[in-house]
Amino acid sequence: MSINSLIKESVDPKVQEISQELDKLKKQRLGYIIKMKELQHKLYYKTTEQEAISKLIEIEKKKPRHDNIGKLKRMQRSLEFKISTESMNLQQEKMTVMKINEISSKIDAAMKLTRLERKSSLISGDIVGYNAALAENAKAITEVDYKLDALYSNVRKILGVSRYKPKQATKPKPQPKVQQDINLEDIVVIKKKESKQQPEQSKNSDEASK
Repeated sequence: MSINSLIKESVDPKVQEISQELDKLKKQRLGYIIKMKELQHKLYYKTTEQEAISKLIEIEKKKPRHDNIGKLKRMQRSLEFKISTESMNLQQEKMTVMKINEISSKIDAAMKLTRLERKSSLISGDIVGYNAALAENAKAITEVDYKLDALYSNVRKILGVSRYKPKQATKPKPQPKVQQDINLEDIVVIKKKESKQQPEQSKNSDEASK
């Protein structure tokens, strides 16, 4: 029977009090886990967005652009003031509007990189914040786990139950290889036999040749 089943069946007031504490801590732990999943989802979204913006920044950096945005804005305001205060014929007004639109396009192109870099900086701040929040939640879960372990240890003492530890399967010991022992005397005998056989073989071969 599991320890949780023993706790539910126990009528000991101390055990019931510990059971309530265990339930509270388990709910806290579940809340932290749900929060971590939400943070992980947000972090993934921000990280993906950051990667996409980084690629756009690299593309924009390779494009030619007008660095003096302030000068372009002053030119734009000057032309807008001119078209609103000076009398122009239709052709002059049309040319002035074209210049204003051209300058406005240059400003947008120059500002695009600035806007992307600003957005990238903000996203980096969000990512740092999410990582910090994840670390805090992980720490909180660890603290709750320590409290749960302490309560379970206490309730086991009250119930007189030891913590179950599964037995590890013992590996069979490798059988030693049986080796035939050969001593020096055996080697000497073998060599003597070989030396006796060699003259006999040569003698037989000589007789055969005759």
